[in-house]
Amino acid sequence: MPIPILVEPTAAGFCATTGGPFNLTAQAATVGEAVDAVRRQLAERVNCGGVCLELPLPSSAPAHQLPLAENPLLHDWLRAVEEYRDEADAADTARGV
Repeated sequence: MPIPILVEPTAAGFCATTGGPFNLTAQAATVGEAVDAVRRQLAERVNCGGVCLELPLPSSAPAHQLPLAENPLLHDWLRAVEEYRDEADAADTARGV
C-alpha cells in the first residue's frame, strides 16, 4: 500500500512527513535520508504489531434520479439536436445534396 510522504527543504536539510493515520516526521540532511528515517519508523510500528488495513467505504444511498422525460436537460438536448439537424439539412440543400 503506497503511503504519501511530503518532503520539504528546511534550514538543516529536509523534513519528510506522512499524514494520518501514521503522522510521522523525520528530519535529515538529504531527501533520501529523511525518507529512509520515515521508512524505519513505519517498520518499527509494524514490528511492534501494527497492521495497516484498507477498509472500503460503504455504498451511499443512490441519488434520486428524475425520470428521463422529466429531466429539463433532456428538452435542451433535444432542442440542440433539432437545431443541428436543421443546420445540416440547410447545408446539404445549399450544396445540392
